Amino acid sequence: MSFRNAEGYQDHTAEQAIYNADREARVKAKARRLMTTLDNMASLAGFVISGDIRLIDRDGNIHKAAELRQRTKASDIFNNS
Repeated sequence: MSFRNAEGYQDHTAEQAIYNADREARVKAKARRLMTTLDNMASLAGFVISGDIRLIDRDGNIHKAAELRQRTKASDIFNNS
């Protein structure tokens, strides 16, 4: 994506600002995909992941599994397999 200022020159500052503003949403989506993958792997092996799982990104932000999971009940996991 290329951002241009009024004179037509490439505006790296605006491009970086928009990229940084969207970063939190990208990291949360990545953590959600990872938690879904872990849940699916456990389900395929006949297990359920329970307990307090926390994913910590490179910046030190903590993402709790309970906030990331789309399915939270064990019966949902095994009934949808």
